[in-house]
Amino acid sequence: VYLGGGSLTERRTAVDDAWMMSADQRLHALTERIVNEDFSETPSATCSNCDFLRHCEAGKRFLASQP
Repeated sequence: VYLGGGSLTERRTAVDDAWMMSADQRLHALTERIVNEDFSETPSATCSNCDFLRHCEAGKRFLASQP
């Protein structure tokens, strides 16, 4: 659905207190980066699903280095 991809797949994740704490920490870290205007690259395996990969040299390099 994002950018007109067409299909929507619903995913459910079972959550517990540890999952919620981890999610809270990730959101806090992301918020801090936005407030501090830290928009540095953070390539990871999720780059393979990114609509902007064709424009991102860091993501391309990261994925090329993976086995």
